[in-house]
Amino acid sequence: MSIRTRKYKNGKIRAYVIGVYRGKGLPELTETYKYDPSKTEKQNRKEAKRREEELKKKANIKDPIFSDYAEYAIKHLVSRGKMKPKTETTYRRYFLPRVNERFGDLRLNNIDTKMINKYYDDLLSSGCRAKPGSAAPKTDIRAVIADRGMTIAAAAGKAGISTATVSAACNGRKIREDMARLIAEVLDTDCSSLFNITMDNRPLAYKTVKEFHIFLSVIFELAYKEELIERNPVKTADPPKVPQKEREAFTWEELTAIINASRQESIKWQTIFALFYKTGMRRGEIAGLKWSAIDFDNSVIHVDNNLQYKPSDGLYAGSPKSDKSIREFPITDYERELLKEYRKWYIERKAAYGDSWNETGYIFFQEKTGNVGLPMHPDSINDHFGKFEKKYGLAHINPHKFRHTFATLANDAGTDPLVVSRMLGHSSVLTTQAIYTHTLSKQSRDAAEQFGNALNKALGADENQNGSGTDAPE
Repeated sequence: MSIRTRKYKNGKIRAYVIGVYRGKGLPELTETYKYDPSKTEKQNRKEAKRREEELKKKANIKDPIFSDYAEYAIKHLVSRGKMKPKTETTYRRYFLPRVNERFGDLRLNNIDTKMINKYYDDLLSSGCRAKPGSAAPKTDIRAVIADRGMTIAAAAGKAGISTATVSAACNGRKIREDMARLIAEVLDTDCSSLFNITMDNRPLAYKTVKEFHIFLSVIFELAYKEELIERNPVKTADPPKVPQKEREAFTWEELTAIINASRQESIKWQTIFALFYKTGMRRGEIAGLKWSAIDFDNSVIHVDNNLQYKPSDGLYAGSPKSDKSIREFPITDYERELLKEYRKWYIERKAAYGDSWNETGYIFFQEKTGNVGLPMHPDSINDHFGKFEKKYGLAHINPHKFRHTFATLANDAGTDPLVVSRMLGHSSVLTTQAIYTHTLSKQSRDAAEQFGNALNKALGADENQNGSGTDAPE
């Protein structure tokens, strides 16, 4: 939809040409409104807008407001399997409310690229965080939860947040202010008595603003495909360029210490640790493993499940991140024998629980009363790793860091990038290279060192030949 002006040579407005886009392949519906000199320019413009609305009705054009269409778009994409439940939760919780504050009441065709760029600029300005601040525990949160007769998992469930977040607070780590307020509400305690709140006036990170850009792209691209808008204004918008963040991997010393310490743990956690550092699988993929996925005869793990959590639905078996994430992963004799040993323990535990056992087929299970046999919550892995690192005095253990370490070690060993990509379940080898090519492989470091030594030797010879071999000043 558009309203264009026609002017006389002296610059005065002669008429407004109102155009309504009706869809691909259809001619634009137009009407010319002659400028009325007895009215002000503002009044004439208002009349042109009124006629545009009438023309849209005549053309049977639907131009929904953004908030209504965004709600429809999310539901539509989820129902078609084009948006994962976890993404839906993220969009509804963080992005949709924030974007609706700016564009919610505007019609899709009234939102242009300039407005979107201005929105990005505002998100990048100071003090624009929707829920600024961090919260540092000032008391023993774990004790307060226990005093209320709750477990960490129960408190997390009532607050509608992850167990990992509540566990972090219990372990004395900072969490987001809004998460702290939800915990305080569940514990029926004033937030300021549990946490020290620090306000955060920083602008949003480039990565976060880029995620707003992706969200808007999803909504407007569907509107374009459904021929509700003539063009997608987000396509020509200018989001910030996100610098490639270096993926952290464990050093060899850190990894060795973790492996040695993990072998002091129960057979359950020995197995979980081994799968992390020997396969590079994602946290949800390991938590989502079933016995049917283990081929002991051929020493292969079939990765085809990704266990996830959604506050409204609880744990659910989601599809892997991409089609290439469905893969077969070869395991060595060590992992196979460890899994066999763990299976013996699993069978013993299952028999011990008797009728209280819930048969699900998942390898790693809960042992909480009423939930025995149900799949282990992926956040439980983070919780255990937090306790584990403190127990043995180790570096901070992020489950995904094992994945980066696996890729780095495979690269250092000279493994074909295509093979590494397939083992990690990336959508393409380009994804693997984009993420990990920043990592200097052992071969690259050796080559650089050899080149540097040769260069230093050559320079030293030149200096001696030029008689410049004097002592360096102290």
